[in-house]
Amino acid sequence: MHYYHQPQQPQPGGYGPPRPPSHGYPPQQQPGGYPQMHSSSAPAPVAGSPGAYLAAQQQHQPYSLAAPAPPQAPHRPGHPVVMIPQRAPQQHMMHQQQQVQPYPPQPPQYPSQHSSPPFQPPRPQPPYHSRPASVAVPQSGSPPRQPTVQVQIPRPGPSSPAPIDKEQLLLSLADEYVAAAHAMGSSVALSRRQSDENKYYKLMSTALGCMEAALKNSRMHPRLEAALILRYASLLHEETENTVEEEEILSKGITLCERHRMLDLKYTMQHLLAQSLFKSSHAAALKSIDGVIHYAEMYQHIPWIYAFRFLRASLCMQSDSHSELTSAMHTLHEVSSLSERLGDSAIYVASTTIMAMVHLRLMNPDSVEQAQRAIASARSLQLQLTMDELGQIITLLDIIDLACNLQSYRPNQAVAKVRDLQVVMDSAVHGDDQTGDDGTFSILIHRNPNAQLTGMTGGIFQKNSDGRDRLSISWMRRRDLWMLGYYLSGVTALLKNSTEAKADSYLKEGLKLTRETLTVPDRNPSSISGASARMEWHRALDWHLRLYQCFMACNKAEWKAARAHLAALDQAAPMISEDRRPAMTRFAIYLNGVIEQGCGNTETALSHFRMLYVTAAVPNQRTVQSDLSVLAIMNTLLMIRSPTHPMHSEAEGLLQRIEQYCQSHPNQSMVSAFELLKATTRGKDSSIIKMKQCIQKALHAAKAVTNNQLLCICMNYMTAAFFTNIIGEQTEKSARAGKVLARRAGDKLWQCVADHMLADTYEKRGDAQQAASARAEAQAFMPYLPAPLREPR
Repeated sequence: MHYYHQPQQPQPGGYGPPRPPSHGYPPQQQPGGYPQMHSSSAPAPVAGSPGAYLAAQQQHQPYSLAAPAPPQAPHRPGHPVVMIPQRAPQQHMMHQQQQVQPYPPQPPQYPSQHSSPPFQPPRPQPPYHSRPASVAVPQSGSPPRQPTVQVQIPRPGPSSPAPIDKEQLLLSLADEYVAAAHAMGSSVALSRRQSDENKYYKLMSTALGCMEAALKNSRMHPRLEAALILRYASLLHEETENTVEEEEILSKGITLCERHRMLDLKYTMQHLLAQSLFKSSHAAALKSIDGVIHYAEMYQHIPWIYAFRFLRASLCMQSDSHSELTSAMHTLHEVSSLSERLGDSAIYVASTTIMAMVHLRLMNPDSVEQAQRAIASARSLQLQLTMDELGQIITLLDIIDLACNLQSYRPNQAVAKVRDLQVVMDSAVHGDDQTGDDGTFSILIHRNPNAQLTGMTGGIFQKNSDGRDRLSISWMRRRDLWMLGYYLSGVTALLKNSTEAKADSYLKEGLKLTRETLTVPDRNPSSISGASARMEWHRALDWHLRLYQCFMACNKAEWKAARAHLAALDQAAPMISEDRRPAMTRFAIYLNGVIEQGCGNTETALSHFRMLYVTAAVPNQRTVQSDLSVLAIMNTLLMIRSPTHPMHSEAEGLLQRIEQYCQSHPNQSMVSAFELLKATTRGKDSSIIKMKQCIQKALHAAKAVTNNQLLCICMNYMTAAFFTNIIGEQTEKSARAGKVLARRAGDKLWQCVADHMLADTYEKRGDAQQAASARAEAQAFMPYLPAPLREPR
């Protein structure tokens, strides 16, 4: 408030003349002395009033008197002082009027209506207010000086730090501990040193402890709490075997999500809960999934219907039970029907592709045919979609298509399929995709996205560039796909020609990649369980690559190399999981028998083959183990077929035991081998006519699959059985054909046999020179034969 100087002397005691109240205000609240803010004209100044005094001063030279300075606030060290200028109320109003006044300024003889306050009678002052003795009077021509106010901004000193957010600190520490543990996960899984494992699990337990403390001692937003519960349960599921605590924390999280209607986190926790239940009870897990699917169908949450049905099918496929695989087939059929009705073409292709894989695992008589029908359904929509919409499902489709041709033993079609697969794998491995290689691929869902359903799903769904959802499917990394491609290429080349050098080169390249993977830790962060599972797959692939190398060496009669490969198989077998060892042991037993038979140790070979008789050969259910049992019986028949052998009496029963199984086998090589054994084994009802019929069937079956080894054996047996001691052109043609086929097969034993038979034919015809040449070629192969075979009989 500004006080104006009064011309009269103050009353004794320092009080001015009293002013009567006006405008109905009480004396204590009368606003007299404030500038008038309305636009009415001011009354004429009255003598002795402040207005008259100011009007008189306008005709003289203005002078300025310093206003008394306001009291200064005490300055404290360490606090900044900010100087803020203030504007007097009169000056403030004049400044505003100068900016908005639309009329020209008044002449100087007329004072401004806001230059002085209007006249008001003096009012009495309360007795306890005292007026200063002398007050500076502001002049109209010179505005008063602006007072300066000092404002102190408080600033915390160094001794008072900001409070610590304990919740954020715990979560940050947990993330760092998990990242540090996963960084060493691959190396720990590879080395298996106890000290490294203890360090890994100590880091992981500390991270879980931080999360548990944050959950128990902090009050968080419900969504943040649910996300933390999901993270905590995921680590429990992956890193520990504590399924009880995992199920408890997930049940608590599901209840929290239901209370606050967080559908995305609720479905994600139910997805993880089903996987946890599957560890202890398969039936409980499947029942839980069925309940969630029913709820999602009721509210038409389509993305989660796809996710839980694919989860149900994958859990059923983890078992080899026929009923579980049939249940998986039914679930995938529901997915394909729903996706076809809603127009989700990519989901339809994925479901039918996995359905074809399940058909192959069922091993029914029509499994290959049903799988090929499913592949044809997937191919019908393949051209309507882009590679970005399908992901790597096309690569999986090509692999299953190749597997159908391998299982039905069609080498020509398999060679064409493997070429297409190699092109796809080259584009997948060396393509322009620079995204992270985490071993998953995603499939586009052709529906409008709903953030409430798929906002936070823990990686189950991903977002497309246009915002639509993509369902993630776990498969294999690019390097693993590259190794699998080498393996399939080698197997296909081996099926086409068992002695082809290209098959050996494919297998060697695959072994090189697996050796590198099993000796150098992976750089990608991973848990011990994830790295161990991937390493287990690498060891199994390495074992199968060596298995086919051993088979190829046996086909070439390279027994020394075969023994070396077999020794490598025996050395690698203990590193494989126990559930796979029985099948691998049976393979090793069979190969041991084959090598001993090839080296001429028939008694040792028979002892190995007898160990494989226990598997029953069921005609309509073919497995790898039943095929091995039948092959062991076939090799036994080759050694005991002669009537002079002590075990010849068992030949007829063994032949009848495998007859129905072999005649209905999809592999034409098995059919050809059985017909050849039936022709060479002399039974009670053997006759020349039946022998010719059997050999003719064997030749046709061998020609269908281009099996040069079986063709060579058939032709040489025909020469020995039907053209011995016969001179003629047909005899010479048969002997020459046997020699040519033996060279194509690459078997030194049969090349030696064919050259000897051709030499005998030339001698009987009287051509001594050609007979000597053929016999010299036969003698050249003798050093490569085992010692028992080189001895004269």
